[in-house]
Amino acid sequence: MNPNEQHTTQLRPLLHRIHDVVRLTNVGRTTIYGEISRGRLRIVKLGRTTLIRDQDLQTWLNGISEDASHDS
Repeated sequence: MNPNEQHTTQLRPLLHRIHDVVRLTNVGRTTIYGEISRGRLRIVKLGRTTLIRDQDLQTWLNGISEDASHDS
């Protein structure tokens, strides 16, 4: 690789806004807020903005997979 070439990498965001979580997961906004109110999906408040840490989103998604496998 030529040292003059620019190497670009995709960095995953550490925090996600609700509309980004909806887009990333294809789960509806109402469902996301329901999961938050039930305590299944943790949030961080920064001023008036509601954010979800990437780590918490991954944990929640893994929990959905586990819940689905237990239902079968």
